[in-house]
Amino acid sequence: MKKCRHLKNYTHSAALDSNKVVSEFINQQEKMHSYLKEARKVNIEEAKVPISVAKFIKIGDAFG
Repeated sequence: MKKCRHLKNYTHSAALDSNKVVSEFINQQEKMHSYLKEARKVNIEEAKVPISVAKFIKIGDAFG
C-alpha cells in the first residue's frame, strides 16, 4: 500500500490544544444546527430579498 502524500503546510500544528479545537468545532456545529432550525420556519417562496438596483431597472427595458 502506498503512503498518502500531502503538503507540509496541510499538517496540523503540534501546539494545537485538541480539547479546545474539538470544543470550538462542537460550538460551531451547534450554531449551524440552530441556524438550520430557524431556516426551516422560512417559506422561500414568500421570502422577499430587496435589491438596490431594482429602482434603476424598468420592466419595459428588460423585454423591449
